Amino acid sequence: MSQRQTVHTLKLTILCLALGCAGMRLAHGVGAQAPPAHEQTVEQVDKNIQVLKGLPASQLIPLMNFFSASLGVNCGFCHAPTTDPKTGRVHLDFASDAKEEKTTARHMIQMTMNINHTNKIDLGSMGITCYTCHRGSNNPAVVPALPLPTPERGAGGPGGQAGPSGPIGPAGQGGPGSNGGTAAPRPTPPPRPSVQQVLDKYVAAVGGRDAVAKVQTRVLKGTRASGPNNWPLEITLKAPDKFQGAANTPQGRMAMGYNGAAGWIMNPQGQHAASPEELASLKHGSEVYELLELTTAAPTMRITRPERIGDRLTNVITYTVSPDLTEKFYFDAETGLLLRRQNFIQSMLGPLPEQADFMDYHDVNGVKVPFTIVTSSPSGTTTNKFTDIKFNVPVDDTQFQAPAK
Repeated sequence: MSQRQTVHTLKLTILCLALGCAGMRLAHGVGAQAPPAHEQTVEQVDKNIQVLKGLPASQLIPLMNFFSASLGVNCGFCHAPTTDPKTGRVHLDFASDAKEEKTTARHMIQMTMNINHTNKIDLGSMGITCYTCHRGSNNPAVVPALPLPTPERGAGGPGGQAGPSGPIGPAGQGGPGSNGGTAAPRPTPPPRPSVQQVLDKYVAAVGGRDAVAKVQTRVLKGTRASGPNNWPLEITLKAPDKFQGAANTPQGRMAMGYNGAAGWIMNPQGQHAASPEELASLKHGSEVYELLELTTAAPTMRITRPERIGDRLTNVITYTVSPDLTEKFYFDAETGLLLRRQNFIQSMLGPLPEQADFMDYHDVNGVKVPFTIVTSSPSGTTTNKFTDIKFNVPVDDTQFQAPAK
């Protein structure tokens, strides 16, 4: 793992402890997020920024992770290592232009932005991204690999090689009508529920607004697994907006908290007050732990086509929160429970995706709660698996204050 990835993983452990409380709404687990108002741009924060000028500073790491995932490389592919003369530690010099790959990356970034800018009508709002061509490889394929795989039989049946309608196949073997007969009519699909109907079923499945409103404190204990790492995790929340969490990592204890007015972050290197950007990230990461994600339809929500998650059919709500943020919610068509949530943050180089999967629901004091939450983004996948969740246990407010230094 590269130095930047290591630092980012440690930061994610703090910022993505997901210390959410119901009602605390949005700002990607940490990762991509809609930039807060008046946020500094990346060139105001970091050195030697040439082609990403104007990018909100909070989107730099998510975008770098998107590049890494798209090419199947780590940070050291473009960034040169250097040695700290005081400590002798080797780390990456992100401002350095020593590696030719960084220059190539700048050219590719500029090319992608130019293509999207000059082809807006044809490409739409999503445009193209690094992943459009690279698909996890530094050297994208430009010709199909030979020999070609055997194509699947067309929908027209044997000989129906023209695709779904299969009009070319021999009589009796093609698609509907190919033999002059009349095809059996397709069954009419059931009508889709409205957005509010899906949300009402979800609220009822969780336990109802009244049951959720009775929850004043929550204590969650379990583990946080990411790659080979598996760390003990504990999260404490108190209504309306206090939270504290801690994870014991190989590097040492990491913790953070918010007392309703100010936040703090502690790691093996020290302790500091949370910046506005860090607080926004904490609140964003907390969303996966809200007891009720949505309750009321908004004008920019719409029902889109049903999709399957594993063997479960879901009703999908697509929510355009703003021009730069789209969310998708996948509700189990049978139980009504939320199975997946996706965020797409629009950046200058395309959408930055995040995903949270909710599973292993259990009843806690009349409220259905997922005991396993899997968050995924280009930076990696993390599984929070809880073994114990308690509601309305006594919690002292001092727990949310920054520890004495």
